[in-house]
Amino acid sequence: MIRVRQLSLKRRGAELLSGIDLDVTRGEALALLGTNGCGRTLLLEILATLRRPTGGTVEIGGIDALREQSRARRELCLVEAEPGLHPELTAGEYLEFCLESRGIDEGRRRRLSEGLRLAELAPEQLIGELSPGLCQRLDLAAALALRTPVLLLDQALTKIDPLARPRFVRALEKRRTEGCAILLATHCLVGLDGLCRQVAVLQGGRIVARQALAPGQDPGRILAGVSRDGSEGSE
Repeated sequence: MIRVRQLSLKRRGAELLSGIDLDVTRGEALALLGTNGCGRTLLLEILATLRRPTGGTVEIGGIDALREQSRARRELCLVEAEPGLHPELTAGEYLEFCLESRGIDEGRRRRLSEGLRLAELAPEQLIGELSPGLCQRLDLAAALALRTPVLLLDQALTKIDPLARPRFVRALEKRRTEGCAILLATHCLVGLDGLCRQVAVLQGGRIVARQALAPGQDPGRILAGVSRDGSEGSE
């Protein structure tokens, strides 16, 4: 579903991403781990067709995302770390807008209701009065309601509280079992071992390792181990 080959991005002579090869297959969830400034958000923005790379190829669902951006966008949904939700909309209006903008008519009422239930929000609640964590709940619930074949998540669980987080992880796991390809950029791996079977490590704009994710594995130790070994993992 996601296929990246020799992806690079340069800006003002600096190489921000270099030689990235990455695959996320149908029904797979991959955690993308890295330190601040490693290039995770840049990579997800390129995959979401929001930014053009300097070189390389990107396929989303078999579609050349660099040549056919509109077609590729219909296959994916990006959930950003800082949701840019309109403060004057209600939670119900935002979900309605997301579904309508994708041309989803069949089952729209049911999806809207399921999204509100997942986020634990009333349809009339004003976005401008929601906490950052509740906004993130709403944005992720909307992405799940769209049921796109590909989900790109940039720190999409970071602000969600420990009681609600397992519920969203279960919802993501359900989408994975339905065939969705999920790429999850994160700092925190707690509770993700049931969702993500593998983790890829991005350092200095390069994928330097890809390995199995063990239950309770400490992300700090993964990063420290990769830095100590100085090795490049295979995709």
